[in-house]
Amino acid sequence: MTHPVSAVGTGSRTARGEATEERLLAAARHEIIENNGAMELAAVVMRAGVSPGLPYRYFDSKSALVVAVVEAYFDALDERVYRPVFTEVSDDWWEREKARVEELVNFFYEEPLTPHLMSRLAGDAAVARAKQERIRRQVRGATANVNTGKKLGRVPADADAEVCGAFLIGGAHQAIDIAVSRDPRMPRARVSRAIREAMRNVLGIRD
Repeated sequence: MTHPVSAVGTGSRTARGEATEERLLAAARHEIIENNGAMELAAVVMRAGVSPGLPYRYFDSKSALVVAVVEAYFDALDERVYRPVFTEVSDDWWEREKARVEELVNFFYEEPLTPHLMSRLAGDAAVARAKQERIRRQVRGATANVNTGKKLGRVPADADAEVCGAFLIGGAHQAIDIAVSRDPRMPRARVSRAIREAMRNVLGIRD
């Protein structure tokens, strides 16, 4: 796992140093979740059981530590949702993409950091930049995936892959933001169904 904002992003890393960094990240994550999106370095230090100045060996500021937690969140999202091909689900591209939608919704609903990323943390400028960069990467991946669907004949040849990719990623994120922000939350099945139907219409899929 890489953390671009870490103060020690280059050079040799020891197993002990990596373990310490992961402990700091875990402590920061717990603090954010338990305190409704807020995080104090003093509390992180206490939870991680390290000296007060140690976090600055790994992260150049409190904001950098928060961004690293957010980056780890998106790493987990990529690992679960965007990297898998879902060939075990079906040989059909569209069936695999429907499975991807299910995993996307499940991830956001099951991940306790989600509501904080969409509310209090969203006001942090560095977090907002990190999130936007991740979304841009997701759009590039979605564009490539739509092109795959076109090559396989499941998406019409005249579909603009880049526009569709941007619409799908942006639309799905906004829909889930709204769904998890409601009290009570919208049922997962309803959210998944709505996103699948929107995808079908945007891509011009015909079963």
